Amino acid sequence: MLGIAAHDALRGGGTLVALVAPFAPPPIRGTRVVVQEVPADGARLRELSALAAAGRLTPRVAEQLPLTEAARAHALLEAGGLRGRVVLRP
Repeated sequence: MLGIAAHDALRGGGTLVALVAPFAPPPIRGTRVVVQEVPADGARLRELSALAAAGRLTPRVAEQLPLTEAARAHALLEAGGLRGRVVLRP
């Protein structure tokens, strides 16, 4: 089952948020499992894109790497401790 490694790393009493209901693991060690499915919404995505383009929505980016360095991006994410997203550029 997907998500088990993340769930095992969660401390007792914590909350795991699953994005797809069929892959949500059962609660363990007093954890809580919440499913948060978000339907595709083109209008909302256009609105968010416009806010970003206008400089009113600023995503936090920790690293920008070329797509050829996808393995390095994955290693950075696995290591943890980043404050922001890793962005892959074409």
